[in-house]
Amino acid sequence: AYNADGTIAQLHNDGITYNFEYAPEQRAAVSTGRQLKRIYVESGNGSWEATNLKFNADGFLTALNMHSLYKDSYYSEETNLNYTLSYDGGGHLKSNKVSGFIKDTEDGETETDKINVTINYTWNGGNLTSAKAAAYGSSVNIAFTYGNEDNTFNIFTPFMAAPVGMMDDPLLGALAMIGFTGNSSAKLPTAMVNSYTDEDGTETESAAFTYTFNADHSIDMLNFTTKDSDGYDNSGSFKYYYFRNK
Repeated sequence: AYNADGTIAQLHNDGITYNFEYAPEQRAAVSTGRQLKRIYVESGNGSWEATNLKFNADGFLTALNMHSLYKDSYYSEETNLNYTLSYDGGGHLKSNKVSGFIKDTEDGETETDKINVTINYTWNGGNLTSAKAAAYGSSVNIAFTYGNEDNTFNIFTPFMAAPVGMMDDPLLGALAMIGFTGNSSAKLPTAMVNSYTDEDGTETESAAFTYTFNADHSIDMLNFTTKDSDGYDNSGSFKYYYFRNK
């Protein structure tokens, strides 16, 4: 949903509504509206707030602070993370450095874990081929393969956007899907393999993608099937809607 000046007013994603706040009478990094100052949501017992947002000359997000809080009668979790994102010359995301802490409180006892991990993204021929992160004895590797269909409208699909925010952050993935975190792949992915390794071994989840298109080669429907290490299958689809100037 948009304000009268074309800036985003709200973003609705997976049942969550994010509210966008702007500084008055200031310009963003590119001439698309006022400077974005804060994004926040309250949902049930949880809340998220993004502040200190910074952008490069292309209008891509380079830094923000993410604070989240979940609290009920028995348990609370507070997260305070700083993201620092970098890009290559083609406007593709190269890395996301995440630092901060997660504080859990249960039965009057509090435990704080420090976070310091960098997610690295590899591109080949204009396509995102992998997103990798390793810390504290565990690692994640998400690998994509591609077919021949051009990504005509530069769309970050949900599966491609997910590893932009690997820290269970629903906001950063949503921002990636609407273009805040750089250019997408030149082609559309046809498959993904997600591998998670720790002291207990490696678990994998695979996914396959097919598409239907509109007459202008914009995506009409993205269909997916997934299978995990336990053999559990899932399938579904994403329908795309577009605002078109007449």
